[in-house]
Amino acid sequence: MNDQTRDAIVRISAYGFLACIALLLVSSFIFGKDVGFWLLASLMPAYSIYYAIMYWQLCKNYSDEVKRLSAFGTIGRGTLAGAIYYVSLFLIIVFGCIVFSLLMDGA
Repeated sequence: MNDQTRDAIVRISAYGFLACIALLLVSSFIFGKDVGFWLLASLMPAYSIYYAIMYWQLCKNYSDEVKRLSAFGTIGRGTLAGAIYYVSLFLIIVFGCIVFSLLMDGA
C-alpha cells in the first residue's frame, strides 16, 4: 500500500469520526437525551478504538520518513486526522476510567 492510499484511508476515517459526532448531536436533538447518551456510550468508544488503532497501524508504516515522524509529532496535531487521533485517545482514556470506576464501585 502506498502513502497516498494510506492518506485516503486516514482522511475518510477522520470524516467518519466527524459523522459519528454529527449523528450523536442530531439524534440527541431529534430523539432526546436518552438516545444521545446511548450513542455516546456505545458508538463513540467503539469508533475511537477503531480510529486510534487504524491511525497507529497505517501511519507507522509510511514509506516517507518525514510523514511517519510528523504523523505522531507536533505537526500531526495540526492536521484534522492527527487531532482526531489525539481526541480518540482522550476518549478511550475517559471511557476506560468511567468503566473502571463503575467496576470498582460494584466490587
